[in-house]
Amino acid sequence: MTKKRMSMLILSSWLVSVLLAFWWLELRHISKIEPSLLNQQSVGREVADLIKASASSTADGSAPVVVHFIDPGCDCSDDTYAHLEQLTTSALSKVSAKLPQHTNLLYTQSNAALPDTLKQMKRITLNEVPEVTPVVGVWKADGTLVYLGAYSTGPSCGSGADLLREALLNAAGEPLPMPDWPIQVSCHCRWST
Repeated sequence: MTKKRMSMLILSSWLVSVLLAFWWLELRHISKIEPSLLNQQSVGREVADLIKASASSTADGSAPVVVHFIDPGCDCSDDTYAHLEQLTTSALSKVSAKLPQHTNLLYTQSNAALPDTLKQMKRITLNEVPEVTPVVGVWKADGTLVYLGAYSTGPSCGSGADLLREALLNAAGEPLPMPDWPIQVSCHCRWST
């Protein structure tokens, strides 16, 4: 084999290795969230029961409820943290000023370190959860499920259409059409714990 062919073989092998490493590190969790992975009916029913049971003990029973299903062990969670920080910090986001008042709840199976945005949320225990994470659910104050799925339509949280914002506005009474399943391509993992 000539030196030129050997050099081309080495260069080609290196390039393929770099592309495979990039795919494994960056793209392995990006795919369409299938509706079956969300356990929508059972999760929706259990959270609705939780909302109805706690409605009498809360000061404002008319606010929508947002449940964040997040596993700190999932590589996709970092983008979710940044997105939530943007939504909750009104000084940084014009969007958050338009969001209706709502109650944030957190479901996580891990006691790993969480960012301050999530530490401030009330943690809940559920028997039924989506099979993938990070996922967000929005319920009206009466327990009606408005949305359960990805935070946004893009491959990383916060890119593409902001589905959380649209679902919150919908739950607060603004009739916005929620997108169909085929555009819910996002970064997500199976629960690690």
